[in-house]
Amino acid sequence: MHAVAQITNRVTYSLLEGSYFIDDCPICDRLTIEEPLRGTFDLVLLQNTPPYSKYSVQNIQLTAGPGFSGQSYIAGEGIYERFEEFIVVPPERSSRSFP
Repeated sequence: MHAVAQITNRVTYSLLEGSYFIDDCPICDRLTIEEPLRGTFDLVLLQNTPPYSKYSVQNIQLTAGPGFSGQSYIAGEGIYERFEEFIVVPPERSSRSFP
């Protein structure tokens, strides 16, 4: 039997104190409710081809509340894609002469 080490680029994140779940209803125009949010999730880099990067968001385990209707639980997984546009601006060249 051969064992192969698996290299992973998984990073586990924990939400910081001050994170909130926003409960909002633009249709009924009620006040926005902010509920404390805590928990963890994993971020795994799938593709890094600048300026594009793609991540898998895994093991989402979040808890919001207690709020108006008790605690809410958020779990699952998804994809996070990022595209960063940028431009390289050459240094300004001046042809002025000063006495």
